[in-house]
Amino acid sequence: MDSLKINGIKLYGNHGVTEDERRVGAQYEIDVIVGYSEEHSANQDELSHVVDYTSLYECVKKTFQGNSFKLIESSADKIAQTVLDEFNPVREITIRLRKRPPFEASMDSVEVEISRRR
Repeated sequence: MDSLKINGIKLYGNHGVTEDERRVGAQYEIDVIVGYSEEHSANQDELSHVVDYTSLYECVKKTFQGNSFKLIESSADKIAQTVLDEFNPVREITIRLRKRPPFEASMDSVEVEISRRR
């Protein structure tokens, strides 16, 4: 299986458990790793034979910014399910979604990682 990784997608979103978090919004960072079958490989040097990372990025962005989630786990799951639904060659996906905590803390971020397969 081949894979494609998009690292560090930075998106603003109005998500969170509290109303204030959703109203104010925050910066999030998303990593996407998709696995796809070798039949959709680069040996033919044609975009139609691989997963187009521009389209994948737009799908992630639209899904993340077009919805409102209380939990980062729910957001990551929705992104994963949407990618699996819209990109037939993709057989598996891992989403890592990070955000700064909504409270004062001595940490860089909170991160969730989910993996899904068809």
